[in-house]
Amino acid sequence: MAYYSFDERHNGPSRTQLDEMLRTSGAADLNDLISKTIPASILLQGDMDLEESYSEFE
Repeated sequence: MAYYSFDERHNGPSRTQLDEMLRTSGAADLNDLISKTIPASILLQGDMDLEESYSEFE
């Protein structure tokens, strides 16, 4: 099994990886890729109504 560091597992793809995903999938950009892979019936439309966040210190 390959070992991946914490940041590789949790911080998302690099620009190079994202470009490869888009090229492989034929998507024009990340929004296009999302629209092609996430059913519209479960895709959130608009912003979430969230309370103001706390800083790590708080």
